[in-house]
Amino acid sequence: MKRWISLLMVVMLSSVAFAQDYVTFYSECFYRGTAAKLSEGRHSMNGTSIGPAEISAIRIPYGFKVVAYDGTEPGTGQKISFTGDVDCLGYEWDNRIRAVVIERDNSSANTNTSSGYPLTIYGECDYRGPSQGLSAGYHDARQLGIGSRNLSSLQLAEGYGVILYDQQSFRGQQDTWTNSVPCLGDFNNRTASVYVYRTTNSQAGSNTRPANSGAGSYPVTIYADCDYRGASSGLSAGYHDGRQLGIGTRSLSSVKVSDGYGIILYDQAGYRGASDTWDNSVPCLGDFNDRTMSVYVYKKSNSGNNNNSGSSSSGNYDNGVAFFTDCGFSGFSTTLHEGAFSQSQMGIGDNTISSIKVPRGYSVLVFINDNFGGSMKSFTSDVNCLDNNWNDKISSIQISKTSH
Repeated sequence: MKRWISLLMVVMLSSVAFAQDYVTFYSECFYRGTAAKLSEGRHSMNGTSIGPAEISAIRIPYGFKVVAYDGTEPGTGQKISFTGDVDCLGYEWDNRIRAVVIERDNSSANTNTSSGYPLTIYGECDYRGPSQGLSAGYHDARQLGIGSRNLSSLQLAEGYGVILYDQQSFRGQQDTWTNSVPCLGDFNNRTASVYVYRTTNSQAGSNTRPANSGAGSYPVTIYADCDYRGASSGLSAGYHDGRQLGIGTRSLSSVKVSDGYGIILYDQAGYRGASDTWDNSVPCLGDFNDRTMSVYVYKKSNSGNNNNSGSSSSGNYDNGVAFFTDCGFSGFSTTLHEGAFSQSQMGIGDNTISSIKVPRGYSVLVFINDNFGGSMKSFTSDVNCLDNNWNDKISSIQISKTSH
């Protein structure tokens, strides 16, 4: 009998170890599509079941860290680190990862709550009721573990912050905390999605993009507090809407801007509403403090002719498909490469597209609803002005290459 019990324990322990010893990568957001399971080590995505530049979501067991690269081999190109599940990589890194390093994340050993995670959420006040540990990263309704709109108290480890949203997909009103809360008050039983982040960039394994400190790789760094303090996120040139900001919406208080760059802040998602334009660092945003919902980072031309008019400053679309908010290839624009882009990933706002530049060898499929639903239409050449059936009505996009 003892022999059988010992054998059963070995099998159970082996199963647990196996379940926790690999990271799963997915070709579609929300853990769908083709999957590739990789264990600890250095990996090029060439030869895996998912292939290079095809990753849209990642499942990361507790205690692991993933460093992703856009170069063909680990350690090459730009990189970003993750220590928790990522249900959708967003515009900047979706379909961009070509190599990864998977390693143990020892930095979190002494900075977690009693659940072993940096955040533990509870279904009742005073840390009672059903509970769930959450790692750093984004957690939408079905990932909360205690149900949507059931969160009443939370325990937060030192060095972490949390943003609570009252709508799914990290939208709606929000409440930000950097300490444990025994009862959420006005936000009690309202939370539908959560973002957990590290409050400093000096800690390893952060799910926040690295800040640009003058020698960093990002031209703009945004901060949640004045005087360049609090949660921060580095932004590259281009459009950043909602969850892509990395510190939550309506949380931006100060900005560091590198020489040769400018930034336009908008008080509505989709690059709309009132705006504030800066081409220098700002220690405190004043009237625009905690108002920003979307951001456009641009590289100034030699003539300095960059402003919030949204005019395209270059005819080079990097062999991608360019989408414009106005007819005649004018207004604000964004360039997308091969892949699928839901409403939140388009980088130009919902129902704003009026003209499209389609390079030879590309095919564009546009949808009237989010998540590739409703009526659709295909384009393989430039569209100077969309007809009334499609002008300002596109909500999701699929781009494929017809030739190489």
